[in-house]
Amino acid sequence: MFTHEENLIDPFTDELPLAKSDHVVLRWNMLLAVQDIKSTQVKYNYHKGNFAAIQTSLQLVNWDDRWTGKTVNEMWTDFTQILEEQVHLHVTLKSERRKRGKILQTATEDDL
Repeated sequence: MFTHEENLIDPFTDELPLAKSDHVVLRWNMLLAVQDIKSTQVKYNYHKGNFAAIQTSLQLVNWDDRWTGKTVNEMWTDFTQILEEQVHLHVTLKSERRKRGKILQTATEDDL
């Protein structure tokens, strides 16, 4: 079966022939709407971040004293935690925007 969009038809099965015909019966489900799933992931507006403040905060850290006697993995973990804290402080969160995208293309709707 050909469609204008991916994953529009699923699952696609062929069944036993109808009566004494040599043609099989085709059965499928057609997706007409999608349930809206709300994301719980935190998303930052990095293009609106205050990177000058992040840079200043990172420059104030005495890295030599902080990382003396630590392994590379411990230093990496420490650095990523500090960076995450700075991002949380200086980058705003994205606001939830309601997107109302079309589920089906216009040509598909016309065919229905």
